[in-house]
Amino acid sequence: MLPHYVAEVLLLRFVDVRVELRVDPPQPPQGYYEGLERPNGPTERGELTPMRLARGFLMLMATAFIAFGIAYVAWPDAMVRDVGVRLTSTGARIDLAATYGGMQLGIGAFLYYCALRPRLVQTGLVATLAILTGLAGTRAIGMGVTAQSSATLWSLLAVEAIGVPLSIVGLMILNRAGQSPSS
Repeated sequence: MLPHYVAEVLLLRFVDVRVELRVDPPQPPQGYYEGLERPNGPTERGELTPMRLARGFLMLMATAFIAFGIAYVAWPDAMVRDVGVRLTSTGARIDLAATYGGMQLGIGAFLYYCALRPRLVQTGLVATLAILTGLAGTRAIGMGVTAQSSATLWSLLAVEAIGVPLSIVGLMILNRAGQSPSS
């Protein structure tokens, strides 16, 4: 009889035996990577995906709203001077700072909140679309009806009017990519 080790060597030499040990790493909770993965796997670092594009646009809009909010709170007189508004009392300055500055700070904070949570990106885009459409529409109607305008009014209208189609495109891109909450 052959020694034990000789039998093993002969067996291994004539029989192709392959053992594959595969251990799957632990998986994060469901929804952990929501909006950050492609259907066929994780995205590469720095890859521009529909979700990253939409989140970037929301961050840009949030930053713009916060910047205008800070400016209205810090320099209310200067912010309205170019459009012909004169603040004649301390109460008028406080009300303008609260109404315009406070509201824009709140909108900016909300848009940041949405941008940092993939499941709320679509909500942030809809809010941006509604806000910018309201601002641009009202400004355009007011300028048209009164036949009054200034470089400042045209600049504000241009920024608002550019943001409207960008919001729509962001929503369309998310919907096409299947990354909307309703999908």
